[in-house]
Amino acid sequence: MADELLKAREVADILKVHIRTLYHWRVIGKPPKAVKVNGRYYYPRSELDKYINAKDDNAN
Repeated sequence: MADELLKAREVADILKVHIRTLYHWRVIGKPPKAVKVNGRYYYPRSELDKYINAKDDNAN
C-alpha cells in the first residue's frame, strides 16, 4: 500500500506550526522528511507519524 502524501499546509496545521517554519525545517534537513513529486514537496504520513512519536517520546 502506498504511503499517503500530505501537503505542507496539512502538515503545518497538524503540527501547529507556521508553514514557513515547516519550509525552513525542510531546507535545513529537520524532520519530518519531505519527498519531491513532480516538482512539489509532500510529506509521507509515515514520516510525520515517526516525527510525532519521537517528539512525544522525548517529552516524557
